Amino acid sequence: MPTPIRVLVLEDSPSDAELVLYELRRAGYLPDSEVREDEAGFREALDRLQPELILADYNLPQFDALQALGIVREKSVDAPVVIVSGAIGEDMAAAAIRAGAADYLLKDRLGRLGHAVSRALVERELGRARRVADLAMRQKAAQLRAVMDTIGDAVVVADATGRVTDANAAAVAMLGAGRDDIAGLQLDGLLAAAGRDGAVTRVAVEGTVVVVVRR
Repeated sequence: MPTPIRVLVLEDSPSDAELVLYELRRAGYLPDSEVREDEAGFREALDRLQPELILADYNLPQFDALQALGIVREKSVDAPVVIVSGAIGEDMAAAAIRAGAADYLLKDRLGRLGHAVSRALVERELGRARRVADLAMRQKAAQLRAVMDTIGDAVVVADATGRVTDANAAAVAMLGAGRDDIAGLQLDGLLAAAGRDGAVTRVAVEGTVVVVVRR
């Protein structure tokens, strides 16, 4: 079954944009996509679409990927940016990675797109889980929950024995049970009962286990 994903494509060639989306569908994704080619359109789509993935050409007539990466950082958008370009030298590629790009590939090597996107999304989930785990070590429960509830994916926190200690609003909605009902249950059994034990990312930090369940 294809994986739904909101995608913002920064591209000035309609045919290239369609080819990128075709390759994404071929890799098993079902993109809800919008294509933009300038800064104003890119900013508007970021705010409204709230993309889970950004695919960006490196050079456009009025805009470029480095500027786009700057806007993504400015707005704290939690979506990986993969550069897809007709030509990109080593120096430009290195600059894009330093600016925060998850990966880059050439348009004549689009067979790599599915792998690049999958890896970028996993890295995003790991980053989210690490941030939650770090907060779990530092913050009070109420502060942790407030941050967790801003994450769209389901997040479940457990102790070293696998007993659930907390869950965010998305997890509560996914599991169809209240936080008090979930607390104390065994994490693996809870996920298996919900049929979501396969599509998860786990991070363990000093006795705290954080699981992010992909939508």
